[in-house]
Amino acid sequence: MRYLILYLLACLVLGIFGMNRKLGFWGYFFISFLVTPFAGVLMFFASEPKRSSQDTVADAHRQRRLDQQRRARNFGIQRAVDDCTQRVARLVASGVITQEYASELGDMVSDLPSDLTFDEDGSPSSNLHKMLRAMESVKATNDPATVGSVVDEREVTAGSTSSIDSDTSNKSPGETGEHSSFS
Repeated sequence: MRYLILYLLACLVLGIFGMNRKLGFWGYFFISFLVTPFAGVLMFFASEPKRSSQDTVADAHRQRRLDQQRRARNFGIQRAVDDCTQRVARLVASGVITQEYASELGDMVSDLPSDLTFDEDGSPSSNLHKMLRAMESVKATNDPATVGSVVDEREVTAGSTSSIDSDTSNKSPGETGEHSSFS
């Protein structure tokens, strides 16, 4: 009789400790009672604590917020890609860039999602946006040498600038091929 009372007491204690676990009070009590309290102790340490309903609700809100942010970013990326595509088409139509250069920019547009960041005001920012802004600020000319060579991606990223050759800086205007109005 004494062992039976100790056995039931051990089952009750294990059930009380298991109240905040996955199986709860009755689960641990019956496992301990039907198998042994030792098996109940093993199950107790092998199981995870119960998640409170507040944790579950907080996780659901957090997940919903992340989903909304992801959808908003994807929407912003798609709008930026569409905007860049339209801007490149306008630059080609206005004669600022050539169709060949537009196809190179098309490759950059397809890589835009990896390069795109959003400013604090939500406007998109990337190297392509900077290049397009520079190209749009240039007026189209009729000179075939300048059409399509307004801004080159390699010049923007490398920071190279065109400079006058040092040999031509010491020559007179007639030697460099320039025409002087003072002759």
